[in-house]
Amino acid sequence: MDLLSPSAEEYYQSDSLINREICYLFLLYSNSPLMSYHVQVEEVTGLFKLEISQLAKLLTQEIFSLQGTGFVLSADALPIGRELSLQKADLVPHTQEYWRKVLSRALNF
Repeated sequence: MDLLSPSAEEYYQSDSLINREICYLFLLYSNSPLMSYHVQVEEVTGLFKLEISQLAKLLTQEIFSLQGTGFVLSADALPIGRELSLQKADLVPHTQEYWRKVLSRALNF
């Protein structure tokens, strides 16, 4: 597993939001099916697979949505398979520099 520690961001502010949460992103190369992962239910509500090249296009507004597959957790913490249509507004707000670092590291992983 590779920690993208330079991408941790402790402070983000926009006109409508102040975010002081520390964010760390981990990359893991794995051929395991998403449904085989066990997640921490207090922290994770679902897990989805996205094409990193499509995420890059979404962030640069070359496309306005992308598709993902994965699962959400039921009230009993059981995974329920789901398709996802993701737009940029669905992402946690971060600076362009944050996303540039994340994408650079991910595309070269």
